[in-house]
This record gives sequence, structure tokens and C-alpha cells, in this order.
Amino acid sequence: MTATVSERTEPSGSTTRLIGKKNWKLAVVASCLVTILVVLYLLARPLPSPKVLKYTQLTNDGRPKSSSLWGPRMVTDGARLYLLEIAGGGAAALAQVSTSGGETALVPTPFSNVALWDIAPDRSQLLVSSFSGLEPELSLWTLPLPAGTPRRLGEVVGHEASWSPDQQHIVYAHGNDLYVAKNDGTDARKLATVSGLLSWPRWSPNGKIVRFTAVDGTGTSSIWEVGADGNNLHRMLEGWNKPAAECCGNWTADGNYYIFQSARNGTANIWAIRGEQVVFRKRVGDPVLLTAGPINYLSPVPSLDSKKLFVIGHQLRGELTRYDTKTGQFIPTTFRAYPLRVSASPATGHGSRM
Repeated sequence: MTATVSERTEPSGSTTRLIGKKNWKLAVVASCLVTILVVLYLLARPLPSPKVLKYTQLTNDGRPKSSSLWGPRMVTDGARLYLLEIAGGGAAALAQVSTSGGETALVPTPFSNVALWDIAPDRSQLLVSSFSGLEPELSLWTLPLPAGTPRRLGEVVGHEASWSPDQQHIVYAHGNDLYVAKNDGTDARKLATVSGLLSWPRWSPNGKIVRFTAVDGTGTSSIWEVGADGNNLHRMLEGWNKPAAECCGNWTADGNYYIFQSARNGTANIWAIRGEQVVFRKRVGDPVLLTAGPINYLSPVPSLDSKKLFVIGHQLRGELTRYDTKTGQFIPTTFRAYPLRVSASPATGHGSRM
């Protein structure tokens, strides 16, 4: 009888173990499915719209923060902003200012004019060029921080350049072409070609894509995207703004947003789109306006913690004066709007705005 009981209970135990094992497998599969669904939801759901909560003016010296040839540029190492400033004689000089604001200070370089392109991911050096006139393509140099001797990047000649996130490569523009090379300037290869002068190439934080600006012969400025392997070249935001006037974009460090500049009705403002504009072949939203005001906001640079945005504010100012032939002096008028073109009446000699 004991043997009989044993034979009857053994299959029951095996069945229990099989059911338990089956339930365990189902639980694992269900858990994996739930995890996958959560991940898909997090990837596909819209991110909260970014907002600018307040503005803080960092400099107040009245000096132009740009190069007369290459336009406004800024980069940050977290504590400081590096930018271009018009120095004595109209030369483009490299300057720095605290990210909390204050006086700007020139950064010594051996160059008579400097073009600023990027800061290394490890914040140890700047990517710059030297120019003397209107030459279209320039040699690329690295400038150690806080001080040091510049180093030429091989035989690379171009304009507008930036480092890859791992600091092993650089991407740079040469005319209508975009190139990628090793960080010492060797092994350059063409990445993309578009119609127009290229500028502002920037790698995504994950290193998978490069976005850049192209300005064609009509003055239309547009943003393009290409894979880091040279595939999937396409124009972004086509038809969003007419005429197109988008440029000068940078990613936030977390990769969540791509911040760029766009002009409408004669005023430039800063906009944001999701870092990956398309998820699962679905567009994830139109750009969100971040700034709005009477001045132009240019060249956005996100802070390293992605919580602040540094921009260059630009506002045209002018004063209409009248020349007094009796005293030989210019006398201010009461006209306070920005004068565009002025002509004199032959009969009265008075100025008039056109």
C-alpha cells in the first residue's frame, strides 16, 4: 500500500512542478511585454513643452558679440561662455564671460582674427580658425584651455566645424560639402553635399546623426540632417516657415531637444523641437516658440545641465540727426524709431524718413 500511495502521489507532484514552471514562464513573458510596452510609451509620448521662465542679461558693455565675417558664436564649459567680440580696429577677438554674468575678458591668441566653432566634449580646448580677409575656407586649429599653444589639425581646410561626442572625430564644412575626419584632421571623407553654403554642423549627443544649416543662392536658410554614416540625408521642417529662415541649431546635452533660430516678419527668435523629430515613423510635434520680444535672439547654446539657454540678443538702434549749416553741427531730432533711409528735401533741407 505504501508503494501504491507513492506511485499515486508522484505524478501529482510532477504536475504541480510543471504547472509552477509554466506559470513562471508566463510571468516572465508578461513582465517582458509590460516592460516593452512601458519603454515604447516613454519613447513615443510627447515630452513636456519647454518654456523660458525668465531672462537674465549677462553682459552690458554694448560691444558686438560676433565676428564681422562669421557671425555670432558661443560655446560653454559650464562655468564660462566663450564668444567672439569686436575688438579695437574691428578685429574679431576671442572673449570669455562667466555664465552668471559680468565683465568680458579677452582670451589671448596669436591670431589677428579668430573664428570660433566648438568646444571639446571634455572642455579642454576650443576649435577655432584664423582669418585675415574674406577667404572662404580656413585652416582648423585647437586652442587649449585656459591657455596654451594652438595646434593645427593636419591639412584640413574648411569652415564651421564641431567635435563628435566621443571626441574622436570632427565634422566640418567646405563649400557645399560636409566632411568628417579623425580628431587630428586625417582620413577625411565626404559625408554629404547640398545646394548652398553649409554652416553650424552639430552631432547629436548619441553620435548617430549630424544636423547643419544650408543657405542657398536665394538667401533661404534651412536645417538639414544626415546620418553619421552618410545615409538618410534630408531637409528638416520643409514648408513649416515661408520663406524658410532656420539656422544655427544645438542639441541639449540630454538629447531631448534641438534648439534653433528662426526668423519671421523680420525678427529672429529661438525655437525647440524634440531631439529625435521622428519616432516609429511618426512626427512627434511642431517646433515650440521659446523667445518672443522686440529684440532678435540669436545663436542658442544650451547649458550643460540642459536647464538654461544662452543666446545673443541683437537690437538695431539709431538716431536721426539734422546738420545745421550755420553752426556746422549735427543736432538730434525728436524722431526715436529706427531710421532706415533718409533723404533731404531740396526746398527746405529737412530730412525725411523713407
